Amino acid sequence: MRVIEIILESNGIRAGTPGEPYTDPTGVEYKFQSWNWQFPDGADKYETSEDMQADILALTGGDMNKIIWVNQPTNRHKSFGVAIFATDEGQEMFIGAFFSKKSSNNTILDKEIKAVAGLRAGSADKPSSAAVKADARLKPFDVGIADSGRKSINTIVNAVSQHVNGSMLSHGLKFAIVGQPIVFLDGAKLKPALQDDFGEVLCPIAMISGHPSVKGDFTKAVSDVFKAGDVSKATISYPVSQTNGLVDSYIHLAGKEIGVSSKGKTGANGSINNVWKAKEQAQETETGRTHIANYPYAVEILDICKEHQRNAPLELGLKFGLINADEKQAIEALMENPRDPNYQLTGNPKSPEQIIKPAMPQDLAKVPRVLQRIFNLGGYKSGSFVGFICLARVASLVAQHVNSDPEIDFGEAIRLFLNSSAMVQVKCYMNTKQDDAIVDKINVVYPPNFKKKAKMEANWFSGKQIKGGFSFSLPTS
Repeated sequence: MRVIEIILESNGIRAGTPGEPYTDPTGVEYKFQSWNWQFPDGADKYETSEDMQADILALTGGDMNKIIWVNQPTNRHKSFGVAIFATDEGQEMFIGAFFSKKSSNNTILDKEIKAVAGLRAGSADKPSSAAVKADARLKPFDVGIADSGRKSINTIVNAVSQHVNGSMLSHGLKFAIVGQPIVFLDGAKLKPALQDDFGEVLCPIAMISGHPSVKGDFTKAVSDVFKAGDVSKATISYPVSQTNGLVDSYIHLAGKEIGVSSKGKTGANGSINNVWKAKEQAQETETGRTHIANYPYAVEILDICKEHQRNAPLELGLKFGLINADEKQAIEALMENPRDPNYQLTGNPKSPEQIIKPAMPQDLAKVPRVLQRIFNLGGYKSGSFVGFICLARVASLVAQHVNSDPEIDFGEAIRLFLNSSAMVQVKCYMNTKQDDAIVDKINVVYPPNFKKKAKMEANWFSGKQIKGGFSFSLPTS
């Protein structure tokens, strides 16, 4: 496994190690040489685009086409970074990206490198696990079952059989149903995708089928949640939303459910439905009821988010004194028709991604006077709308307040609610034998053991849309 995968796939090339192989579409292998993000030298930003261009030309010996860029420069880009790859014969490839300022966090992702240059991580005969998973497309959404509908095992098997690798996948599921060793024939090359992605499909099926590879605490979870021992008639649902983050599937029986979360997930964002449901389920245990009693402010915040959804920032903003009643009423009025062209902002049409601050006079004139305090708290881009901007500002204020107030202690409350909920954490382990991938163990942890704290996030609110209310960055599992 590549070092970059061990650390975090999302770190991209900045976590790379010199010598790591990449392969082009014709099978030619390159090796990663270096990642240089320290442009400009001695400052965080270039003063002008011309200064930045001069350094690029100096780096490439005056060859404008030597660097393959993953993005195009705009007025806000004042720095750049370049990754260098080379074959054993000395053929080089430069791949670069533009950034707003110099930072050690700047990076280029493997998927961006593949998109612009055709290089996939891994050697010609052994692609990286990230590349395998991206190409195989074996998550519940990819195999056609992520629609939130409750399905029998047979319905799931039939749906999976329609996938391009459907014969292999459905046969593996049938082994799980009848208690035989779970073998994915000719699946050795797809092991990372089968284990991590298709494991989200496989694990709940193996669990309710009583497969001997299932180890750990599933029996205890069934007894606690369902008050039963036999779950063979349970159904399974896979959330349709790609913003769920926390839960990969639900096992349903007799009006109750157990959430199934892949152990080891980091950096995912959960929806209010995920987190609120965990809080509700926590009330069913003595420990959970204690946590709920100890964190009343967090409970109230979750209830408001659940009840008001996209308007929750206004309710919470007023509650915490971050906005007044007149500001709340004015934003509500704008959100009745949020894309009214009379309230669309011009910004810089020649550079729509440029963040404008302070506001241009013609844009500020479109903002009701009662909202100018809120509007002027940050910048905006061309094409944004006043209502969306002001709602996003309030959402950001609320998230900062909720996350920082020690009396609320929101992140710890969410962690404890999750650890008291009707949820299991699952990890699928596979090995290979010749050309086949074989399930070694499916380990179930119950009660959950989420670590660190959660955070309320306002990043689903923007100047042009609302993706789904507040989200919650989840503690590691």
